[in-house]
Amino acid sequence: MENKINNIKNHLEFLGYSTEPSTNEKGNRFLNAKSQGKPTLAIWYGRAEDSPQYILLTSSWNGVKKVNTIEQFIYLNKINANLMVNKVFIDFTDDTLNFRSNYTADYDKKAFGDFLDLFLDGIRQSMAGEEFNKLFLEEKK
Repeated sequence: MENKINNIKNHLEFLGYSTEPSTNEKGNRFLNAKSQGKPTLAIWYGRAEDSPQYILLTSSWNGVKKVNTIEQFIYLNKINANLMVNKVFIDFTDDTLNFRSNYTADYDKKAFGDFLDLFLDGIRQSMAGEEFNKLFLEEKK
């Protein structure tokens, strides 16, 4: 697992991300990846006590101005049906849109690069257009 996450770390750094390993309060390990003009990523890769073999990519956006309307759920269901690798959902505790996807393959430069492109395209797709702006950015009147 450490070799796989190290390869992913190197891949992200090659793409211009700065990376920093971290652990949350529950002992879950993740790699925080930031780059100017790109979504911040958290790459989760196991718990300290048992290190399961998974990689979970996440990204969050906290610019939601209003939440909990049926129109938002319909929009997210429609978007989720068309996304290639990630899923998007709203977290009502902090009004964020969250994007997630599991990377289950062994690390391969091309495979991971294609996966990351699809993940980032999914974020762009989800947050584009007038419907998104109306449902998530405009203040309630």
